[in-house]
Parts: sequence; structure tokens; C-alpha cells
Amino acid sequence: MAHFGSRIKEIRIKRMLSQNDLAKAFYELDFKKKINRTAIAQWETGATKAIEGDNLLRVSTILGVSPFWLLYGDGKNWYNNSKQGKE
Repeated sequence: MAHFGSRIKEIRIKRMLSQNDLAKAFYELDFKKKINRTAIAQWETGATKAIEGDNLLRVSTILGVSPFWLLYGDGKNWYNNSKQGKE
């Protein structure tokens, strides 16, 4: 069963972002909370079994996906289809 981290990785790759790019986006969007690449790697590998609600909302905003889909894998994953990466 896929976990939220595998969905973060899936969308991050579709957006052609590195883990460092995603971490940098937290800072650039003035979320006032820095996330480092190691934390993102831990989410993606499943080393972290849960994600804080504020981080879930931040990641879903940055990646342009539904936080519900990111967490549970159910429902529509994209907020805006025009933001989809090329497939």
C-alpha cells in the first residue's frame, strides 16, 4: 500500500523538482518554517510514518495537489490540471 511519501515523490518528480527544490520552496513561499532535504527524503522513503498537518498543507500547496489525496491516495489528486507535468 502506497503511503503519503510515495505520493509526494511521484508528484515531485512529475513537477521535475529535486528534494532540495522542494525544501527551498518552503522558504521561498514564506512559510516561515524551513524543511530540509533529509526530512523530505524521510517522508518519501517512509522513515517518517506521519506528517504534521501544517507540513501536509504546505507540501500540497507547493505541489498543487489535494492534501486529502496526498495523505490517503483517494479522490482527485490535482487541484488544477493545467499544473500537471508533461507525461
